[in-house]
Amino acid sequence: MKKVSLFFVLCFFVLGFTGCGDNKKDDKSIFYFYNEPAIIENLGSSPVVKTPHGKFFVSFLKGDSLKAGNVLWTSFSADMGAKVKDSLTTAYKAVNFKYEKVDTSHVIMPTTNAEFEKYLSDDYSASIQKAVLHKDNIDSLLFFGFQKQNNVNKKYVYEIIMNPKTENGNPTFYIRMKETNPKIGTVFAFDMKKFIAWYRKNVAAQGPLKFNLKYKTGKGKDGKDIYSDFKSNPISWTNP
Repeated sequence: MKKVSLFFVLCFFVLGFTGCGDNKKDDKSIFYFYNEPAIIENLGSSPVVKTPHGKFFVSFLKGDSLKAGNVLWTSFSADMGAKVKDSLTTAYKAVNFKYEKVDTSHVIMPTTNAEFEKYLSDDYSASIQKAVLHKDNIDSLLFFGFQKQNNVNKKYVYEIIMNPKTENGNPTFYIRMKETNPKIGTVFAFDMKKFIAWYRKNVAAQGPLKFNLKYKTGKGKDGKDIYSDFKSNPISWTNP
């Protein structure tokens, strides 16, 4: 059983999860979460992760490569009918917890068209076959899944850039990627904190944030980049 929210169902997020958990419990209050984002809040004696559905204790969530603030892509189950307390936190208990680390980058906010065009000519030149926005977010993070064009064994990093000119009255973001050496997974998160602050100051102090999304799919015969629109444009983001 899973919570349903306003964004797309992300069908192609398939990860090689790692982790550990406990045995399942047959109960109507047991919820099963698959392909869910999470942020590590602490890694003390009772590790806690924050998700779109609340906070969860995760036993044995330790490792040299993990630290508070890390973003994860997870699969787990939990008894949502009962919370557990420790000295600092009240949360649900996650079991059968599996995860993969997710890389992130901050939104780029050019102030002039010349600056925007300069970003569009940088080395983020690879083509994306498909881009999908995950249905849930955490705080100012938006989660995306990407498919590449016949380059499944290569590794990529991503950027998201706001066009200072509006399109149909809404800001528009351009998503680009480039090949990189460090391993980057199928899922990537963009921190939109700067955009949220800008939107609240310049567009609307409250209510949903509305914007368009585009992603680079290749080059035309004239050598110019081709961008595809998300079919659900304009996006209406109500969570922040």
